[in-house]
Amino acid sequence: MTEHYTTPDIVKKKLGFSTEVDDQVLEYYIGEAEKDMLKDITIHVLDDQLSGNIDGTNKTFETSNTFIADQNFNLRVDSNDVQVYGWTDIDDPSTKASLSVSTIYPEYSKIILTSAPASTYEQITADYYYYPCKVYFDQFPDACAYLAAYYYALGEHAMLPEAWMHGSYRFTFGREYRYLYNEYIRKIDRILGRISEKGEHDVPSLMR
Repeated sequence: MTEHYTTPDIVKKKLGFSTEVDDQVLEYYIGEAEKDMLKDITIHVLDDQLSGNIDGTNKTFETSNTFIADQNFNLRVDSNDVQVYGWTDIDDPSTKASLSVSTIYPEYSKIILTSAPASTYEQITADYYYYPCKVYFDQFPDACAYLAAYYYALGEHAMLPEAWMHGSYRFTFGREYRYLYNEYIRKIDRILGRISEKGEHDVPSLMR
């Protein structure tokens, strides 16, 4: 079963729906929202040179950045969220070899490899996302649901009149779909410890 930041039921609540929307439809928009939310709350690092002795016995290395992020949307940070490589030639990316990760300590910048890299490697690097501050995963479902709801409203009803009916729910498209995105921004600001400014934000289109 694929794991997600949020669920169709939470998205439905943001839209004011009950059972009118198929879960599979909303799962598509949740997937789109997750990818964009990851970009909004993290910084991607490619080939971060890890610190630690490369002596054939050491398995513990440190990243340059703290708060390694969950990049596969399962609301936990584990060995699947970091890709580590050993380079036999520091100037030749083609010599990179994937190394197995046993454990990571995201808040302490530590990565424990399954086996100690051979001393023939000139450097050990990692690819990962990281949060700019400590975050709390319990805030993710609501934020992602607002963005998924916005993408649903935009993607499924962009050509409808400003006011439309969906089942028993009356949706004023011109106002509410912007509200969904602004709520998403406020949630992101809270996750990142920022103070939201009053007023509406520019709303993006759903990229297909």
